[in-house]
Amino acid sequence: MNKIVHSYQFLLVQQKEKTVKRTMKTTLYIFMGLVLAVSSVLTGCTAKEVTAEELLTNTIAAMEKVNSYKIDYDMAMEMEVVGGTDPMQMTMDGSGTGAMDVRNKKMQMNMDMDMEIPGTGTSKMNMTMSMEMYLVEGWLYTKMNIPGMGEQWTKMETPDEISQDQAAQLMALMKSSTTNTIKGSEKVKGVDCYVLEIVPDMAKLMEWLMSQQGSDLTGDIDLSQFDISKMIKSFGLKYWIAKSNYQIMKAEAEMAMDMDAETVGASEEDFESMTMTMDMGMIFSDYNKTVNIQLPEEALDAEEVSAQ
Repeated sequence: MNKIVHSYQFLLVQQKEKTVKRTMKTTLYIFMGLVLAVSSVLTGCTAKEVTAEELLTNTIAAMEKVNSYKIDYDMAMEMEVVGGTDPMQMTMDGSGTGAMDVRNKKMQMNMDMDMEIPGTGTSKMNMTMSMEMYLVEGWLYTKMNIPGMGEQWTKMETPDEISQDQAAQLMALMKSSTTNTIKGSEKVKGVDCYVLEIVPDMAKLMEWLMSQQGSDLTGDIDLSQFDISKMIKSFGLKYWIAKSNYQIMKAEAEMAMDMDAETVGASEEDFESMTMTMDMGMIFSDYNKTVNIQLPEEALDAEEVSAQ
């Protein structure tokens, strides 16, 4: 009888050991499955990372499909002219909003500017002004509200609509780039973005800078005919590009410029040296959403001015 009991107990122990081993084996399989699943997810994320050149190509392709967008921007600038008949120091801070209907070649922008400009003698004066701009049917309409002068409307023919399309201008700089570097990842308004830094062609860069409203600060000097690389001492241009669809969410540009009279073919009677720094930031939103751009009636009586 005792032998039977012992045999039965032995069988129970063996069965229990088998059950434990089977449970451990099942648990191990489940654990390994989870590890493989997590590894595949992580590997998949890594595989989606792009090179700078791929990011450039994908962004250009995505932005060429854009039909409309909205923009918020700000700009800070300092300029000093030394020598000549009109030495001066000037600073300007500006901010604004706008919308671009790429398909119908329409644009609307509002801008506020605070400036410190030369006054009488060595004094300086502060001035605040606002500006509205509309691009409609190849004409750029501008309303300026200047203290002491009231509102003034002007219009200027602009057959090149791209000069008013900030996204298109940024794409032209991107296409002309000589060096592209991914500087990591950041969020813009909750959107995961690649940070791409580029070095654009200098001629394209100057073309863009001179196209910015309020940046025609060199008077009658045509900078396009000179070696721009000798004037620009430092420059940085960064894009924040959405990882999900490669649309530009943000762009920042900073520049330091230094020139003398000889560099730009002027005489020392005009000036001895000119320095300028500029920082500009742009936030893009509402891609491919409907924008309603209507030219105000009072703009129809705007005075026509020349682009020169």
